[in-house]
Amino acid sequence: MRIYNSNPAFKKINKAEYTASYEIATYKGIAKKTLFYLLLVLVGAFGGLFLIANNPPIGIAVFIGSFIVSLISGLIALMIPKATKIAGSIYCLFQGIFVGVISMTFAAETNGIVPAALLGVITVFLIVTTLYVTRIVKVTNKFMNFLFIFAISFIITMVALYLFSIFGQFEFSLPIMALISGISVILATFYLFMDLEQIRMVVEGGYPKEYEWHSAFALSYTLIWLYIELLRLIFILSRIFSRN
Repeated sequence: MRIYNSNPAFKKINKAEYTASYEIATYKGIAKKTLFYLLLVLVGAFGGLFLIANNPPIGIAVFIGSFIVSLISGLIALMIPKATKIAGSIYCLFQGIFVGVISMTFAAETNGIVPAALLGVITVFLIVTTLYVTRIVKVTNKFMNFLFIFAISFIITMVALYLFSIFGQFEFSLPIMALISGISVILATFYLFMDLEQIRMVVEGGYPKEYEWHSAFALSYTLIWLYIELLRLIFILSRIFSRN
């Protein structure tokens, strides 16, 4: 989960020194790089599933390692814009392994869950884009401050609940897990607005073309996060309704 993914990067971008000869970022360039990142996720997903199907011990080891590699590379890609091209590619490839295995696990329990989650991501993205482009929702400093407080509060609450559960003072029932997943989906959706604002600032601000990688990665990161949260939410809801 990101807290304030774009702000640290923009501080670095604003401090950069440029010459008049650099090639500027474009919406088309960011779109192409976003598709490239998402393609890497698919490659990683199918690669991970292939390994698990043909060599389970190695596949499981790679799956566990993918979580660590994607965590480190993701932080580097978000915090250091000039390293995003390489670090972001590594993240998407290894995160794809994680996403592929998780998707297979959920799909084995709930039919049609993967297409439903993908459709949910597309729907949310189209709605967010429409609200942003029409200026119905404006990403202002107040919006970003609210998002920051929202994210921090959610993380602190989750840590407290996990601690309470360890000592037997709290139990993660299905309805509570559904609520937590729902809030995570909302949080990821809010970050999509900030990603679109970052893209606008990079393009209309005339930043160098290399920053297309950072903007594309930020968007890809959020879309992957949203997919995982929707996958989990749909799974939990299916378990709740199947019990009734």
